[in-house]
Amino acid sequence: MRDRLAGLRIRRIAPLAPAGTDLPRGRDREGRPDPRLCFGSQILARALGGSVAPSARPEHGFTTVDTTRPDLVEAGPWMEYHHDTVSVSGVAEVVARNDAGVQAYVSGPHLGVQFHPEITPDVFRAWREGFTSPRSGIDDGKVDTKGIVADIENSSADAEARCDRLVERFLAHAGVRVPAAG
Repeated sequence: MRDRLAGLRIRRIAPLAPAGTDLPRGRDREGRPDPRLCFGSQILARALGGSVAPSARPEHGFTTVDTTRPDLVEAGPWMEYHHDTVSVSGVAEVVARNDAGVQAYVSGPHLGVQFHPEITPDVFRAWREGFTSPRSGIDDGKVDTKGIVADIENSSADAEARCDRLVERFLAHAGVRVPAAG
């Protein structure tokens, strides 16, 4: 199922998009579902009139969320690795949050999540190799990356199952019918 994430255009956008980007607006006019993860969620929030700001409480590792739509986003735990807080406009409905802020929201057929349902040991390893800016904090000694790696490895099967359920629930929310595998 995680392989379907790429086909669904769920993505983490590596080069930072400029402020005021309107990447999702064409999709919005077309009514095509547009799920976004972490930075992609931040871009979607801004395009929908919300904002993104540095977080007073960066999140690293697995966390749970309070959800108003467990039929769409379950409580987790979900992998977090970000230093930003999202605020959404009135065109979006917040469906999950925690003490650090908004964790998931919907607007029509679109879904934005601040967490990483796609996490695997290989994905985290790639982050550690690819994110080298001081702001990433990936290996600055302030974040227990060894502990996070162990948590990811120990919860890989459960994380994959949560990811699968999120994808299926998102597709149902967006009205996308997927033929049964087989």
